[in-house]
Amino acid sequence: MVDNLETAENADALVSHLQNLLGVSRAIVTSRKQVRHDFVRAHTLKELTREDSLFFLRKDLEQRRVEQLMHVSEEKLVAIHTVTGGAPLALKLVVAQARFLDLDVVLRRLRNAGSKLYLFIYRQSWEQLSLVAQKILIYQQPVQSGEIVHEHTPRQI
Repeated sequence: MVDNLETAENADALVSHLQNLLGVSRAIVTSRKQVRHDFVRAHTLKELTREDSLFFLRKDLEQRRVEQLMHVSEEKLVAIHTVTGGAPLALKLVVAQARFLDLDVVLRRLRNAGSKLYLFIYRQSWEQLSLVAQKILIYQQPVQSGEIVHEHTPRQI
């Protein structure tokens, strides 16, 4: 399994190398960009239907035990589906935010965000983190090969 192939520095070379490593075996590769190789079978995923979004949301709420939303009306779940377009990641992010913010506020802000939905969701989530948590996430950024990170030491965080 290779997830987020588009983030790899040389994705084409990685896929070619993967073919050599696998032999007769197969791999699942996820990417937001199309992978163009003759040995690759592409399957494009679409957003969830309204019915599937509601099922997904209910299961996510149940698994995460989000008490604030466990008994939310179907109308509110449909509103979450509508504002996210049925994108599973966006659905999960809305649920995560609704644990700390009022759902109506989250939905109103997302409607106003328009095409910048993900940027807005991540910005809101970032702002919910403490300064220490933000610094830890910054400190954990992936480092390029050979690069030395010395901006922050654990004591500064």
